[in-house]
Amino acid sequence: MYLTPEENATMLEIIRDHFDNATVMMECLAKKWVNKEDIEESIQKTGAKFIFGADCFEDLGDVAKGFRKIKDDNITRGMTKIIPVLRPFGWLPIIRKMTQKILIFEKVQE
Repeated sequence: MYLTPEENATMLEIIRDHFDNATVMMECLAKKWVNKEDIEESIQKTGAKFIFGADCFEDLGDVAKGFRKIKDDNITRGMTKIIPVLRPFGWLPIIRKMTQKILIFEKVQE
């Protein structure tokens, strides 16, 4: 979320080009929150900027060149294990759209 698409692409190129096998779990900010860092006071204090977001692997486009999707997930599913009261809300479409994503993908074998 803090890196540009080009910086994310460079990071993934390094992984792709220097490892025979690679599985990546990438936490991504939902696209809805890009450029909305002013909503969170703790982020405002750091001066950080939300630059990049993806709701699914396909949103990565060329950033993930040489990788293929295993699974798209969202952080709410894991949070319900820690905070069970969230369980009924985790399946609401609006919650699923707004929460951070966990994109799981692997290097395409040549």
